Amino acid sequence: MSHFYVAQGPLETDMVKEIRTNLDKVDRSLRKAYTKVQLNPLDSARKIFSLLERDDFESGSHVDYYDLPEDA
Repeated sequence: MSHFYVAQGPLETDMVKEIRTNLDKVDRSLRKAYTKVQLNPLDSARKIFSLLERDDFESGSHVDYYDLPEDA
C-alpha cells in the first residue's frame, strides 16, 4: 500500500478568520502569518484527491501544495 505526506498549504479556516478579526490580541511574531493570503480548503483537497486519482506519487514521499501542478 502506497502512502505519502501532504503539506496542504495555509488554509482559510474559521479559526484564521477569527484570529484575523482579533489581530490586536495576537502575538506580533504571528501577525504576519495571519495577514497573508490563505488557500481555500476545497482547492487544497481537490489537488490532493487529483494526486491520489492519478496515483503518480512515490510511496513515502512528501508532497507540498505549491509543488502540485495548477491543473491538479
